[in-house]
Amino acid sequence: MLMTWLTLAGGLVFLGAGAESLVRGSVGLGKHCGLSPLIMGLTLVAFGTSSPELVASLQAAFRGVDGVAIGNVVGSNIMNIWLILGVVALMGGLSIQRATLLRDGGYVVLATLGLTTLMFMFGEITRLSGLIMFMFLVAYLIWVYRISLKEPLVVTSEIASTPAMPVWLGLVFVVLGLVGLILGAKLLVDAAVFMAASWGVSDAVIGLTVVAVGTSLPELAASAAAAMKKEADMALGSILGSNLFNILAILGITSMVMPLSIPEQIIQFDGFVMMAAVVSLFIWGGLQGRLGRFEGALYLAFLAVYIWALIPTTL
Repeated sequence: MLMTWLTLAGGLVFLGAGAESLVRGSVGLGKHCGLSPLIMGLTLVAFGTSSPELVASLQAAFRGVDGVAIGNVVGSNIMNIWLILGVVALMGGLSIQRATLLRDGGYVVLATLGLTTLMFMFGEITRLSGLIMFMFLVAYLIWVYRISLKEPLVVTSEIASTPAMPVWLGLVFVVLGLVGLILGAKLLVDAAVFMAASWGVSDAVIGLTVVAVGTSLPELAASAAAAMKKEADMALGSILGSNLFNILAILGITSMVMPLSIPEQIIQFDGFVMMAAVVSLFIWGGLQGRLGRFEGALYLAFLAVYIWALIPTTL
């Protein structure tokens, strides 16, 4: 079992390093080509930071473990709200602009509701469904781009800290990043499959817990660091964007490559929990305009109950 944990840790390390290299190389090439920070933020950084989940889901789909592929996305979206925002709120509170929550969060609600409905009605995500999901993402990016032209630009740390670089160096970073992502995803899926067999639980549970937490660790670390720097307000936009990309980009692209069959457990239980997590953000964040320490503790309690409830349903 020790080797399984080492394989899991190695996969997470390669995924994190690969994503970092991919983002740096892509942004460096983007600056060299004269792309604006807005365009790089909406495309290169957004896709680069979501690449661990994407490659892990693709690897799982090719291996035929659809539970890991879908559980990774559903679990990550739950973790993003109840774990990451819970920790950030517990560290000192999180201010929420209602206009931002309604604008970007509304799109997340629609995407989450659409995915839940799709799972419940059809039990699978076909290539056509994946294409439609991806087109919705393209429409959202165009919409955000037009709105952002009228608002002050916020340059992300990935863009600000990455210098322009020669084409050859940018390509080296990109290639190394892709290699790291592919290797890391393989190790992660290998460990997940072995854990599911050894523990006697479904691959969906491993995807919802071990894989989801592992691929969410970079966002958790970044959000915690932002909270310590009194910049926790930026965490909300990052979480909403991550949840949206998880559904529309990761599941959309994965299902276009390999149609996904959704495990019954995720249809009957976890999809609705994902929807409840989004609704809980709107209830407290929308009404109060802030998530305080009480709400943070409540979110972590919700997460603990959810993880506790997972085990009896699958043994």
